[in-house]
Amino acid sequence: MMVLWALQQVDPDGTCETGLAVATLHQRLLAGDPPPRAEWSRVRRAALAATDRAPRGERVVYEMAEAAAWDPSGASTVLSDTLLPWLIHVSTNAMAACGWTGADSDAIGPFVARALEEDAEADPYRLVRAEAPELFARMEAAGAADAREIRRVAEATLAALLDATLSLPADVPLIPRVDLFGNPDRYGAQIDPTGTMLAWIAPAGNVNNIWAAPRDDLAAAYCLTRDDKRGIHSFVWAYDGATILYVQDADGDENWHVHAVTLDRATRDLTPFPGAQASIAGLSRDVPTIIAVQINARDPRFHDIYHIDLASGAATLIEQNPGFGGFVLDSRLLPQLAIAPRADGGQDVFAPRHCGLGAMVRLRSGRCPRLPHRRPFARWRNGVRDRQSRPRHRRTCRAAARGWTGTDARGTTRCRHRRLSFRQ
Repeated sequence: MMVLWALQQVDPDGTCETGLAVATLHQRLLAGDPPPRAEWSRVRRAALAATDRAPRGERVVYEMAEAAAWDPSGASTVLSDTLLPWLIHVSTNAMAACGWTGADSDAIGPFVARALEEDAEADPYRLVRAEAPELFARMEAAGAADAREIRRVAEATLAALLDATLSLPADVPLIPRVDLFGNPDRYGAQIDPTGTMLAWIAPAGNVNNIWAAPRDDLAAAYCLTRDDKRGIHSFVWAYDGATILYVQDADGDENWHVHAVTLDRATRDLTPFPGAQASIAGLSRDVPTIIAVQINARDPRFHDIYHIDLASGAATLIEQNPGFGGFVLDSRLLPQLAIAPRADGGQDVFAPRHCGLGAMVRLRSGRCPRLPHRRPFARWRNGVRDRQSRPRHRRTCRAAARGWTGTDARGTTRCRHRRLSFRQ
């Protein structure tokens, strides 16, 4: 019903044959005569061809018809996909009416890039305001017009949705709210490293908490935590087999702390740094009584790596972060690689020049340092392997179905590197 309403907003007279064909399918569906899948496919192919033939300024109705040419019973995003071309159309027209052009958008880009390089946390448009006031004024006017049109479309859509809801027969039962928003009975079950205990998340007093039970006696389950506010939504077993780790903030401030609870219900905050944010950086079977956490207590911008002893709770600083986005830890929970974002949206992978992370070398342009227990890592840009990063020693790379496989000069497979994507 809402898909039909959306198509009528851009073609009220029904002059678009493709839109009419799509509307007919939806009308049959509402009448209890669902069209077969082959018919949806045929109309969808016709809509795609019509979109390609349509002039650029008249494509909105064809794009909406193309998005709507899916059976809603099998495609849950049909309505949002149908509304999107309309939103883009009204937004573009509103900004064009204020004199905003593609050249203006291109002119904004360099200012924003410079501003983000200087200070990523500050207003990215401050340089436009200071150095190109006329462009900034047009941008604000176009943005205000765009917001007005988007609000108009949103209000019209909500009004139509409300009308459609109120027009439902009175005997149609409402879906109980608890079915949509209530807590599940239990989820996230995990067995401990020793294989004797099972833990999961389930409500306790209508708030999610961690429960545990012997693997062979689930009837003896008991609640380990007693959170009565925001609940606990995930956890992980430590490799000591007796400690469960989870993160929790204070009343939604998002300053997450790493907490530990043992099987005797003893709960501790392992990262009691006021105003700091912490998360689990790594666990390892090789050091079962130690966990690695990353905490931004020293500098809110960067998370340093700490080791925390589960028995004593003592925190030891392992690596002070000079500005990297993150680290890759080895089985001893020591940093072996560092990752730094680039201005173009990609990421660079760094390795220690020798043993410590005090001096880092970027692994690019064939520079592959010989480090113990390390393989050369290539530089990846937006998920694509940088050709200039290919190692120059006698190692070649060939594309594989599931990644990149490194071989030596004799063709012997040595290691496999997964293809990584850093797209935002």
